Amino acid sequence: FCRDSGCETAGSEPQAEPQAKVRSNVTKSLVESPSQPPRDHQEKLVKVLPDRIQCGVPRQIFVILKVKLDTKVKSEIDFAFGGKAVRVATTFINEYTLSVQAPDMPSGLVALTVYSGDLKVCTATLIYYTDMEEIENLLKNTINPVEFMCQASS
Repeated sequence: FCRDSGCETAGSEPQAEPQAKVRSNVTKSLVESPSQPPRDHQEKLVKVLPDRIQCGVPRQIFVILKVKLDTKVKSEIDFAFGGKAVRVATTFINEYTLSVQAPDMPSGLVALTVYSGDLKVCTATLIYYTDMEEIENLLKNTINPVEFMCQASS
């Protein structure tokens, strides 16, 4: 057996359909840690960079996976907020990394779902924020907000 991104695969494994390989890797990694809830585990299968996006500003994001994807299978990412969902085609950087142009979404937590073909690979969350929310975030993380505002306006 050889280790492949934390998921065991047999070295003499016959060539299966690309989606079957992804499904096998994801299933095996889920079996390795059955004590964790599936959603928590899925969040650990993926890292999204950056994880915060300003509303209305076009931004490229990178999705880094712990499971290997088949680059011959079309991958897409679904961005969902409330009743609005947008599915966007991805670009492969390598077998573990996808790149995508983030669509404009409303402020708040946006669910991000990675698909390889028709197979749901993993989910993550992305934070969309407005200018005012960013100012609020900066002030919350400042020891003396009044002094900070005085320095910023000088």
